[in-house]
Amino acid sequence: MLPSDVRRTGIRGEVLRLGRRARRPVRTNEEVVDTRSEAAAEAPQSSDRYPPIRDLAAIGDGRTVALVSLDGTICWLPVPSLDSATVFASLLDVDNGGRFTLAPIGRSEVRRRYLPDTNVLETTFVTATGTARVIDAMTLPSGRGLAPFRELVRLVEGVDGSVEFALDA
Repeated sequence: MLPSDVRRTGIRGEVLRLGRRARRPVRTNEEVVDTRSEAAAEAPQSSDRYPPIRDLAAIGDGRTVALVSLDGTICWLPVPSLDSATVFASLLDVDNGGRFTLAPIGRSEVRRRYLPDTNVLETTFVTATGTARVIDAMTLPSGRGLAPFRELVRLVEGVDGSVEFALDA
């Protein structure tokens, strides 16, 4: 079940507004990776339309892998296995390849890390109005072996203040 401040939606371009009082911050060795401007995010140049390899992080479930770019876009996901057709492939064709973008609107600082001893990616966006965290993972079944299904999980958590997100899937 999703927390009350997170809405599941499948509508292209919908904006989510999240806000929550700050909790005690978790201290980590996070590093500021990038600062994005609204203009750069909304109107990329043709040479900037594809993310550099250094900006990609991998999450997987033992049979397939998704690549998540620094701006919050899942740009590669073959399903059900690594050698299958892709659901999201904007890594190769930004116009027709498909993607799942979940990113704050406007300028933000981006911090990213894997949770300790996991393949769970945590991306923290710090904007002028607040801080929000996006957790990306592919689920594994409880018990032995790998399940026949695939499940991609994206959880948005309001940390401090209010952050507007754009959703494009």
